Amino acid sequence: MERQNYADAIEQFRKYLEKYLTGENAARIPEELERFREGLKTRTLAYLHSHSNCASSVITGGSNFPVARMMKRSRWADAKAKEMLDFVERAKKSVKRRYYNDPHAPIKSSDADAVERLEAKITSCKEMQETMKAANAVIRKAKGNKEQAIAGLIKMGLGDHTANKILTPDFCGRIGFPSYLLSNNLAEIKRLEGRLLKVKRAQETAPEETETESGIRIEKCPQDNRIRIYFPGKPEEEIRSLLKAHGFRWSPRLGAWQAYINYHTERFIKEQFRE
Repeated sequence: MERQNYADAIEQFRKYLEKYLTGENAARIPEELERFREGLKTRTLAYLHSHSNCASSVITGGSNFPVARMMKRSRWADAKAKEMLDFVERAKKSVKRRYYNDPHAPIKSSDADAVERLEAKITSCKEMQETMKAANAVIRKAKGNKEQAIAGLIKMGLGDHTANKILTPDFCGRIGFPSYLLSNNLAEIKRLEGRLLKVKRAQETAPEETETESGIRIEKCPQDNRIRIYFPGKPEEEIRSLLKAHGFRWSPRLGAWQAYINYHTERFIKEQFRE
């Protein structure tokens, strides 16, 4: 049953890859599938090893059965099973993020097309701002003549349904685009322009790399918006727990623990590894 579940998971991921890796990206399917297979194999074996240490009183009998110990081992096995399932979901999200350009997805600073998408969004917001201002001007010019207002709105490119909708009084009796919509949209433009400037600066900033006396290498990469820690060997469980608690996650592909660049992660690294 476990072998079949393992095979089914790989087959389902292969179909997922074929859905999102099209065109020139289709050549990457074998590589991505092999990476997934190795990752799933490691976690499946870890789960099976942990699960094999669990015993049931139904099988062994209730006499002198170590209840507390078996409950603890059962929790370990459940944690390994969850880790296996989480790996599958993370792998799918990673593929979709890297190979599928979803126009509605959040814009991340590490995205290769972050600048282009931010510029397009700013342009769209500015066009909306001009449209709302022009529509309000048409409504004011009509001076309460609804037919004239509708004709003017349609002439400027709005649809009949949209024209009638913005001429319908809201709960405050207002028609047209209310001032708060213009204010909010203008604030969004300024926010996006500020973020665009930061992204451009980050992409122009070269990575910084330092190494501690103990051989720990720390890399700050503004282009990817990531800060990475490379250990000379596998860190102790206490250190791994500490890294996870501060937002760091293990990247098998890079062989590093990485997190987003922000005040908290930089302060954590400074306190733990640079002093």
